[in-house]
Parts: sequence; structure tokens; C-alpha cells
Amino acid sequence: MDPSSSGISFTSIYIGLESKTNVIITAKLKDHKTVNMFYNAAISAGGVDHGKPGLRPQYHPNYYSTFKKDP
Repeated sequence: MDPSSSGISFTSIYIGLESKTNVIITAKLKDHKTVNMFYNAAISAGGVDHGKPGLRPQYHPNYYSTFKKDP
């Protein structure tokens, strides 16, 4: 997936001060389909599932996301 043409907009990078191994990268994607495609590409590349694509109402009623870990 080429970020320059995929509609992905990286909005923040979080690096914990106490650990050099916990890095969180967030991206605002244009729709649920793109989130699902991103998840599938990450898993296909060896990423580890840490939350399948879906609504996360604990954050916001319309918050749709996925979580992955590097292998």
C-alpha cells in the first residue's frame, strides 16, 4: 500500500519515555474499508493481531480501528 495514494494521513507517533520498545503509530484513514485493508496488509506482512477491525465505542461511538503488533 503506497501511503501517498492510499488516503492515509499519519497523525501522531507516541514513544513511551520508560521503554524504547513500545511505539504507537496512529493513522486517520478515509473509511472502514481502508482500515480493513490496512489490517489485512499488516497481518499478511507478519504483523500480529492485537484487535481486529471494528467499532471501539469506549473511545467514541463512531471510532473504528484496528490494532497490530510487529512480530
